[in-house]
Amino acid sequence: TKPGAQPKQEKLLRLDAKSKPETPFKQVMALKNKPVFRPTASLPQQVVTDWIAGCVEMMDRRRKDKDSLAGREEGQCGDTGATGLVKMDECPGKTAAAKEGIELNLSTSSISNLSSLPTVPSFDPEYHPKPHTLATFSHQASDPGFLSYCQTPPGSEAVQHLLNNGDQEAKERIFQSIMSCDLLDMVTNHQSCQVVQKLCSCVGHDMLEKLVIPVSKQFITLSLHPSGHQAVLAVLAVASQDQRNMITSQLESENTLLQLLKDKHGYFVVQRCLPYIQAETISCIAKSLECRVVEVGRHPQASAFLQEFFRQFSGKDRLVDILQEKVMDRLECLAYCDTGLWLVQTVIKLGQPSAITTAIGWLENNMQNVLEDCKVVFVARTLVQQLLARSMKGVQNTWSQAMDRLVEKMIDTMVVVVNGDTLPLIIVAAMHHAGHIVVQEVVRQKEWLGDSREKMKRVMEQHRLRLRVDTYGCLVVKG
Repeated sequence: TKPGAQPKQEKLLRLDAKSKPETPFKQVMALKNKPVFRPTASLPQQVVTDWIAGCVEMMDRRRKDKDSLAGREEGQCGDTGATGLVKMDECPGKTAAAKEGIELNLSTSSISNLSSLPTVPSFDPEYHPKPHTLATFSHQASDPGFLSYCQTPPGSEAVQHLLNNGDQEAKERIFQSIMSCDLLDMVTNHQSCQVVQKLCSCVGHDMLEKLVIPVSKQFITLSLHPSGHQAVLAVLAVASQDQRNMITSQLESENTLLQLLKDKHGYFVVQRCLPYIQAETISCIAKSLECRVVEVGRHPQASAFLQEFFRQFSGKDRLVDILQEKVMDRLECLAYCDTGLWLVQTVIKLGQPSAITTAIGWLENNMQNVLEDCKVVFVARTLVQQLLARSMKGVQNTWSQAMDRLVEKMIDTMVVVVNGDTLPLIIVAAMHHAGHIVVQEVVRQKEWLGDSREKMKRVMEQHRLRLRVDTYGCLVVKG
């Protein structure tokens, strides 16, 4: 080779190296050297810092706005003393009455007219009225200014504060102003309805009597209203029994009762009336619902009312007991409904012998379907609990014999499973996601069983291995 010339083999290796593409390692290293965006490590701290700075800026801007408002209203301070209106000792920008443009006459010889109080145009969350400055109220035949004032958050708060802390004369003035307004307009607004609710707890029975009369006349309309039903509840809470009877007696009408029960607001009113209704009203309610058991039992609010109705008056009125029997007669229609299911369980828990007997016959005829249904199985468990609670150890009675019949029915009924095997229903139910809760209850309370106890033990022992490897069967084995 010539001096300075590279060997041919080495030259070829260098050419091959240049023509070959870069290895993945080199590509990764090349990408690693490129500038890549990386988020700031202290990003949460930066966000907090920016938020604090924004809050400080907002507070400073608000302070400047208040100072400018105080400067514009400063020229009006000197004029109030000459006209006999409230003289602001403090700057009007710091006074709630001046902030809302309300001028009140504090002269003790004359009473300020609420019609001069304009409606507050908007609600400022920082505004807190000073109710003690409302010394007295005037009463006219109709005072729309008072109604408008009470329908604002500041006005409602002011009147409620005066009802809490004012003297008897001020409360009477407020009462007269409320009675001069249209009660329906007063209680169908959330803010003014709060005034009426507060008033109910601050006046005597004589004055409350005047309020109960219009409430009872518009009982249905108010009970169905989102705000109005609160006024009815407030009246019921403080009224005398005679005053409550004026309201609760209207539940004797079937149309009125059903209309309220099917409404989410009316339901609360009827529910609150239950402790105050008289015997005649109880009988009328039971008679009204006797032919509408399925309709009422399937409705969410009506079903809940009927459950509470049974809890309070079961065994106290013959018509109420008959209504429970009507529920059990329609057991097939109600048990497979979400709301009717709870109604049936309530009747069984109350323990009327006729109701329990009806449920026993229904379960014997529908044993397999009940144990394989994830809803109705709870009715079966409730029935089993009631039968076991009425049984006596070592003593045969009607309920223990009925429980033995149900257990033997589960043992003797054979069911063909998926793989072709034939198993007793009690074993199939023990491995079912719904039925196992009934079998588990029976196994846990097996000491209260009679003749069926030994038979059940033998069947459970025979299939113990099958149950132990099953998700739900192992729960039954544990008891």
